[in-house]
Amino acid sequence: MWDVGGILVPPLTGGVMDVIGASGLPITLGAICLALSVATILRRRMV
Repeated sequence: MWDVGGILVPPLTGGVMDVIGASGLPITLGAICLALSVATILRRRMV
């Protein structure tokens, strides 16, 4: 079953790789992990 990440991340990552090159993949995945980590930390502080 596909989730939103399975639909949005491949085109996003592919677009970044077209612009930056092969180093775009780890940059994009790192940015996604950072955003999820920040969202998790902020959510835990609100509770």
